[in-house]
Amino acid sequence: MELLDQMGSCSIRVIDLDDGSVRTISWDPNVPDQVFESLVESQLRAQFGVSDEAWVDLIDTANSSLVHITKDVLSNVKDSLCLCLSPKTEALAPMKTSEVFEVMFQDRSLGMTIREHNESVIVNHFKRKPDGSLSEAEISGLIQPNDVIYKVNGARTVGRSYDNVVQMLQTQTRPLSIQFFRPFRREGLFAVEFRGASLNMTITTDDVNVIVKDLPMAHPNIVGYAEAHGVRIFDIIHAVDGEVINGLEYNRAISLLSRNTRPMVVEVEMLKDMVLTMRPDVCSAVKRKNNNAIVAIVRSPFMRLWDSLLKTRESILLAGPVSLKRKKRFHLLLTDHERLLFVNKDTNLLEDEIMCSQIVTVSSRSKYQELTISTSKNDYVLIDNFIGPVIWVRAILPFTCTQGILKVASSRRFLVSKKRYFILRGNRLTGYKKESMIHQVGAKSSTISLEDAKIDISDPRNLTFIITTPEFNQAGKKLILTATSSREFNKWTTALQALKTASPTTAA
Repeated sequence: MELLDQMGSCSIRVIDLDDGSVRTISWDPNVPDQVFESLVESQLRAQFGVSDEAWVDLIDTANSSLVHITKDVLSNVKDSLCLCLSPKTEALAPMKTSEVFEVMFQDRSLGMTIREHNESVIVNHFKRKPDGSLSEAEISGLIQPNDVIYKVNGARTVGRSYDNVVQMLQTQTRPLSIQFFRPFRREGLFAVEFRGASLNMTITTDDVNVIVKDLPMAHPNIVGYAEAHGVRIFDIIHAVDGEVINGLEYNRAISLLSRNTRPMVVEVEMLKDMVLTMRPDVCSAVKRKNNNAIVAIVRSPFMRLWDSLLKTRESILLAGPVSLKRKKRFHLLLTDHERLLFVNKDTNLLEDEIMCSQIVTVSSRSKYQELTISTSKNDYVLIDNFIGPVIWVRAILPFTCTQGILKVASSRRFLVSKKRYFILRGNRLTGYKKESMIHQVGAKSSTISLEDAKIDISDPRNLTFIITTPEFNQAGKKLILTATSSREFNKWTTALQALKTASPTTAA
């Protein structure tokens, strides 16, 4: 007991990923184990102003891993940890209390229109009074378009339907209290704590940001501190020791980075969001939708294991263990050069490669942990019990074109439907007579724009959907397409529904 008294309280340094500032979290070594986690979490929430809408995680900057908040673990931490926040809901909600601001309305008309966005209700634009004068919302000087409505007279809007929030705003109660918040983009942030004199990092500017220009080696064949700790060329300099770099503040960034203060915390923002890696602690990051924790894990030195397999300036977006036909075991790697690499799990040698542009279908069967990747030549049925087939599908889909055979209903009553090979690129749908024609220069094809198209998926039983464009409407026509299987139907309808981006707007 005397030894514990001499030790006094224990503490850790915690870096705020929002701005790179550092705070100290302390605890008494005599605190009971069963209340330790809640005690530390309450301190983190209080010191960093974390709201009840966010999960709180800690990342070890030394080895880029999630840290369990227990007395044994934190007592042995030697380096600074990063505070990492993630949302508890799919809807937009403030992660920090400092993001919330309140406006009191006295007039009957609020003077703003609203719309639905990401399961939340946001400000669309201001609406002036009939005499042309500024409305109460605009006069406040606090509200901006795209601000999220968080509370109305103290009642949360998070999780409520759009119509329900509209009713809340239409109350005649005055004064009316509305709390707003402005979302802060936190995805892709990554912190490095420099302790030595040299940063081994130079910076420059692009059109909009201060970015990392070069990562000089510390000694011949020995990477410098910045690169060894996860910094990459073209990363955006986000903050230095609590000072946020806004846009093209090159001279300010030079001044901050030239200071002799050590340790110095430098934050970067990646141009491409990383997704996952094969580290076990990624599971909790995925469950909590903690994108910054995932970023830190992917940027860890462990990922350099496969550097020899990558092309110049190629990075790994997603990596995980899979088995092919339950026999051969691979590390499956997805890179930002739109390649899928099959790396032998025993030898770490590359055995196969698929270009994402060659993928015809990617689908999953979660019940059987199956990931199916189909090209025009082969079907790869992979078993994944770690990351999850659905996550793989979400990661691969943006790099593929939805394509395949669809039956086109004939305009002539007694003729059977014609089979055509279609490719969906962005919002343009192109049809070919045969699949082999898609690579022929000058091959005959028909293309329609789906930008203003209406897509009717009202006949799933017959695997049929209908596309109507303004041009078709004028001609009194419509395009009736039928999929060859339920799997193909689901693939096409998912891709087509993703094109629907319109949302309603309402005046408040």
